[in-house]
Amino acid sequence: MIYHYNEIAAILKCKMVGNQQGYVKQIFTDSRYPWFEKESLFVALNGNRFDGHQFIEDLYHAGVKAFIVNRLPDNTYQDATYFVVSSTLEALQKLAAWHRKQFHYPVAAITGSYGKSIVKEWIFDLLNPRINIVRSPKSYNSQLGVPISVLQMSEKNELALFEAGISKPKEMSILSSIINPTIGIITNIGNAHQENFSSLEEKINEKLNLFESVEKIIYPSKYESLDKAIRQRFPNKTLWSWGDDEKDWLKIENITKSAFYTTIQFKLNQNSYTVKLPFNNEAFVENAMTSLLSAYALDANIERLIEQAALLRPIDMRLELVEAGNHCTLINDYYNSDLTSISVALEFLKQQNNHPQKAIILSDIPKTGFSEEEVYKTVAQWINNAQIQFLIFIGKEIAQYKDWFKPQVMTFESVEDFLNHLYQIPFSNTTILLKGARAFAFERISQKLQLQTHETILKVDLNALLHNYLTYKSVLPPNTKIMAMVKAFSYGSGLFEVARLLQHHNVDYLAVAYADEGFELRQNGIHVPIMVMSPETQTFEMIIEQRLEPVIYNFRTLDIFAKAISRLGYSEYPCHIKIDTGMHRLGFLPDEMNHLAQKIMQYSCIKIKSVFSHLAASEDKTEDEFTFLQIQRLQEAANKLQQVSKDKIWVHILNSAGIERHTQYAFDMVRLGIGLYGISNAGILKNKLQPVLSFKTIISQIKELNAGETVGYNRKGVITKPSKIAILPVGYADGIDRHLGNGVFKVKIKEKKVPIIGTICMDMCMIDV
Repeated sequence: MIYHYNEIAAILKCKMVGNQQGYVKQIFTDSRYPWFEKESLFVALNGNRFDGHQFIEDLYHAGVKAFIVNRLPDNTYQDATYFVVSSTLEALQKLAAWHRKQFHYPVAAITGSYGKSIVKEWIFDLLNPRINIVRSPKSYNSQLGVPISVLQMSEKNELALFEAGISKPKEMSILSSIINPTIGIITNIGNAHQENFSSLEEKINEKLNLFESVEKIIYPSKYESLDKAIRQRFPNKTLWSWGDDEKDWLKIENITKSAFYTTIQFKLNQNSYTVKLPFNNEAFVENAMTSLLSAYALDANIERLIEQAALLRPIDMRLELVEAGNHCTLINDYYNSDLTSISVALEFLKQQNNHPQKAIILSDIPKTGFSEEEVYKTVAQWINNAQIQFLIFIGKEIAQYKDWFKPQVMTFESVEDFLNHLYQIPFSNTTILLKGARAFAFERISQKLQLQTHETILKVDLNALLHNYLTYKSVLPPNTKIMAMVKAFSYGSGLFEVARLLQHHNVDYLAVAYADEGFELRQNGIHVPIMVMSPETQTFEMIIEQRLEPVIYNFRTLDIFAKAISRLGYSEYPCHIKIDTGMHRLGFLPDEMNHLAQKIMQYSCIKIKSVFSHLAASEDKTEDEFTFLQIQRLQEAANKLQQVSKDKIWVHILNSAGIERHTQYAFDMVRLGIGLYGISNAGILKNKLQPVLSFKTIISQIKELNAGETVGYNRKGVITKPSKIAILPVGYADGIDRHLGNGVFKVKIKEKKVPIIGTICMDMCMIDV
């Protein structure tokens, strides 16, 4: 990408202030982007919770000299250039649409209710490295994500894969004009974002706006409403559906599932084929067949694609944080290695600040259509600007370019060579990014570096957690703030990692249970406001010193807190007032508000930041009358306190279930807790959330038992037919409720669910495999 300043001004039809001569080679929107080039253009986006204009001064001093703005900053510089527009987002979209028109290779647009990212990545895996592909980073499919993705296109590419997602009417036409696809792929149709559409048909037609310019549409025909809408709207386009109907382009003849695989026999162009997929999960199989047919539309060598399909892997093995030895943390990301995924991995590495040092283990980078020199020059530039202390290169190709990299470098010809010398490498208190191409099988390195103290692990999927956060955020009114509940060490999922991720994505507040949790967050670089839900009075001085904000729930804690503030010489220190509106746990009662207001007037050292309460039954429709009564009580209490406060007092009462069922009462802020971790007590967002935690263990032993024999305590596990019984080394001491035994709960082995048999023991349970 190289655009002259005058060309950009002409594309945007805007006023250009400052230096008129210069070129742009890179466009970015995130001021935290760690590797912008000298000829970079920063787009100062505006939002309800941020304003990119406030970062212009720092970026100028860091070397950025070109900016798209909707107002000139207070300080302007003669050697800087400012493109002044009415909407910076629309300007970014216009630039991306113009950039897209410069290229004439196939562009595939992928939409659907679920599975867009998986299908995109699997098409890439099926065609890479034979075809040079540019694709959306991560799940960049929004009004902002799509233009960022499209601006990656270059003359070196031969194919583009872009996701497109919508949440309300009139959005898809904008994305379609940017992507201008030649091939359309739709993964499925479901209930995601249905709340903004009057009917399923309206949402389908909105999604189909993406395909006006395409020559071919690929989709599963099992979704009857989708199939009908496509055939009615696009009778003159080439329609490649797949399914078990005679009209389908790819017709399924037979499906056979085993414990770990799915074998599918199908007809394509009057020929019969068989593909063996390495999973039996129905959603994975559906996405894999859509990916296979899409790749065939772009490559046409079905035999080769069938071989590649047998190697597909779930996407969740990427960017996985695990504990390693010598006080290190390991980031596993060894599914593939190309410039896009390396950029994403480096950005993720930048977010991790729990160790003073950072290191990367990097393999040869597969052929991408760019020359070797271009690829390694780009990667060297990124790494040299990313504050990395140590590099390990594995492969003969990458070793040739080690002098281009500023950090200390060690090189090894192969993974075996590296493992043979592992004892010589001084990893300690380091965050290590493991980034390798699939052929190098870097999981062997991961297994050696991981802390092997336990064979039972609780895995935390931070990508899923971020997805859930953004899902709840999408259903809230635009100006509503979010407080993320990370108390109890983020429900056992890792306090620092979760807080760091949320801070990076501009969460408004964090909430912890006790002051020591807040202290630990501050010590580990978390600077966003933190509310302490259950502060102990003896910790008030530490709370104030660490800039934490306590919840005050009775007059005793109020008096002690005021004395602590005065003793330390502070004024207008923020706190949060909890009202007991019916939950009958902690909190001031509504009839105490007059006395509380008088107290607040006496204590000028205290500033009430928010007034809140907790809903007792927000997920229960039969208790809505009581829920509305609680909300009314909170509003009345907040109004009384607002009368004695010179500053605006925020009000919040909605928890996760409340966000789903009573969004109209979001007020100033909501508290997102259990929903952040993928659990929808109200059920409304259930199909949109992703599980964050997975509990994994090993099989200690397998026994073959005959009918009539019994398993476990009290002989409750009765064998009714010859069975294989596996013993797992986990029980109720590890958190597995005893009531989940005797067939109530199931355990997943690969993709097969098998029942727990017998009573759960303290440190063991048995399953029928």
